[in-house]
Amino acid sequence: MLSEFKLVCNSESLSKSDIGQSITGAIYFQVNGEFFPGRHWIDFPVVIISWWLTEVQKLNKGESNGEDLDFMDGPIKVRAEKMKDSDSIMLHFDDVQLQIPCSEFLAILRATANQILSACSSRGWQTNDMTELRLTLGAASPLTPFNQLPN
Repeated sequence: MLSEFKLVCNSESLSKSDIGQSITGAIYFQVNGEFFPGRHWIDFPVVIISWWLTEVQKLNKGESNGEDLDFMDGPIKVRAEKMKDSDSIMLHFDDVQLQIPCSEFLAILRATANQILSACSSRGWQTNDMTELRLTLGAASPLTPFNQLPN
């Protein structure tokens, strides 16, 4: 049951390193009042959203039954598993599990990616990671889930 689920990315927290092109900021999941990996978790949102879009798109296309959605900071991940005979996936956050339609989760990831790119662009930032996210975002455009394709 989907009661409360958010992917939180605080655009105001984004910062770009003076050396290199790394962009960091607060990004975390909120599930039924619980925060994963933690409230105000700081990571590399441009990079990990690109990874997650790629992994979830594999599930959506039926190319995989399970993918790890890794964070860069620490050995932290969310396990995403395709549900049999359904377009839904099960997300595993340590002790909490959440079932969500794959298309809905992809829409959340796309919206977050656009939010991040907009915030970075408004600050005049342009990095290789941002370019990669734009390319990944284009590849993760809405597609018909594999189990709804005509025979």
